[in-house]
Amino acid sequence: MKILILAAVMGLISVAQGADDRHYQIKKVYIRQVKDSQKDLVTRQAIDNFTQGCEAAQPVDPNVGPVIPNIPGAQNPIDIIDVIVDKIINIGKKIWAIVDAGRPVVNIKVDTANALPAGVRCWDELEGWKAPQSHLYQVDYENGFGSIVVSYGFRVSFISGGSYKGKGQYITLASVTPANVDVSWGFKLDAVATVPMVFNQGSKQDPLAGMQLVMDWKVESPLTQIRRAENFFVNGQGQFQKLK
Repeated sequence: MKILILAAVMGLISVAQGADDRHYQIKKVYIRQVKDSQKDLVTRQAIDNFTQGCEAAQPVDPNVGPVIPNIPGAQNPIDIIDVIVDKIINIGKKIWAIVDAGRPVVNIKVDTANALPAGVRCWDELEGWKAPQSHLYQVDYENGFGSIVVSYGFRVSFISGGSYKGKGQYITLASVTPANVDVSWGFKLDAVATVPMVFNQGSKQDPLAGMQLVMDWKVESPLTQIRRAENFFVNGQGQFQKLK
């Protein structure tokens, strides 16, 4: 009798263990672009950030004028201006957290990148900016029971089209931000955004800023660890592309 009871208990433990395993196993991952029901709100927030100017911009002494980088080989102001508009740099963030231990991180005023001409301290020195763009993506992880155990959305947003004294088309306030995060018990989600590079997609005479944005995330459970990344490209003309 004791043997039968012990066997029954062991069987129940085995079934429970199998059920736990299926909970922690990831069977499918869905990544798709979705319609953004909050797009108008996101656009208004982007415009608010845009109109507030650059908090990190350093004041310029009116008696001295703007600081011009020491560029080897530059002989006169015309050459310097050419190099400034042609050399595109990121004066914002290069890497920032999007989700930390399953909690969304939102600091859109700080966590933005730019592709601006070298020597420019802030995007508000440029003019002709277009309306903000926002693209929403949804990521879902399905476990062995067919349940969604990790679900989150993120937005890729930016403003393009700014020119410096009529030259070039640049990018400002580019960012990847969390839209929603839902992580089941036993799972952990961490995500970061990076801007590996900004570059001149055009010419010296007609610069066109390009930027690569990478969304990198990791999902962990007691049985698995899955890391994924999505790459995006934007440019100063407002072109947006999810790279394969």
